[in-house]
Amino acid sequence: MSLKSHNQEATPYVEALIRLAEEEGDVKSAKKLAAILEDARKRGFVGSNSSSSPGDRYPMTTSSATMEMPVSISKFLEDSLPAPPERPTLDASVSQGIRDYIFHASHGLKENIFFVGPSGTGKTLTAAWLAAQLEKPLYRLAYPRVFDSYLGRTARNLVAAFEEVKLLGGILFIDEVDAILRSRELTGDHGEMQRTVNVLLMEIDRARDELPIFAATNLFHKVDTAVARRFHLILHFNLPSDFLREHYVRLKVKQYIPSYLMTSLIRLTEGFSYADLEKLLGCMPDFDLPPTAFWPEFLRVLSQTSPPATAQSISEFAHSPSPIQARKLIEWGVEKQVVTQMFGISSALLTKWIQGEKLEVVHG
Repeated sequence: MSLKSHNQEATPYVEALIRLAEEEGDVKSAKKLAAILEDARKRGFVGSNSSSSPGDRYPMTTSSATMEMPVSISKFLEDSLPAPPERPTLDASVSQGIRDYIFHASHGLKENIFFVGPSGTGKTLTAAWLAAQLEKPLYRLAYPRVFDSYLGRTARNLVAAFEEVKLLGGILFIDEVDAILRSRELTGDHGEMQRTVNVLLMEIDRARDELPIFAATNLFHKVDTAVARRFHLILHFNLPSDFLREHYVRLKVKQYIPSYLMTSLIRLTEGFSYADLEKLLGCMPDFDLPPTAFWPEFLRVLSQTSPPATAQSISEFAHSPSPIQARKLIEWGVEKQVVTQMFGISSALLTKWIQGEKLEVVHG
């Protein structure tokens, strides 16, 4: 049997799929199928066996490879993430991984990359910055619109999202990829969730060498190992070190920061993410205040904006008697003269505080 005969037998099935897509209101899929069928007719692979060709309902302005692009982003994708105004603050290992990825991309490789780490450590920001370096738009999967209670709809929506990003020539960003697994608890349908995961794996495989995929998670241990294996590079984001916190603060604050404040801020914000630091800096009192007025206000703001993991230790420090705070500041390297100014005390009294004498104790 000839190739044309085989294709001719397939034509009714393709037309049936077109009608099914139309009945469900999926005009986009109907257009795609109609374009494929019309292109096959033009090439002479199949003839027309119906009075009304699907191509008549969905006329092509160009070849099937350059079909009409949608005016707006698919309902399964969020708007393209904008590039950050500056390079994210990253530790050495992540920076090296980003450089390696850009080098491979410059040689035509379309690799998948996984951003792993706690919330607020710059995963999404880095993904957007990297996409900008590659001169490609970054589209984030819109989970609330992808998940559907109807059987098979979620898997179909995932396929549509992948196809949309391919047409747009961008990068697909699957943020909080563990949500696909957690949704099993929401749907109560293990079989449906497994089908969704299987479709995700198949789409990642199909996109190989064609569509770069970025993914991010705060809960890497919840990600299916089969999903993780699909990514060429896994970058681990950690909470910023003392050095990186100081670098970030100096980058964000465009004015002089007193040395005693910077020292205290770096010491007291151990365990903060970049997002936590951003929140703190947004509430900081005026740096021009004298130390005696600034210090208690700084501790108040710090207590109010600290993340849960550090809230207790910061609260304990903020409510410690002034002599204990003063001794800690001296341990951190703050000059004695500055400490006397911060608490409004004499050098003699500070000496007694340092020596641990229980005289003239003042509560902060």
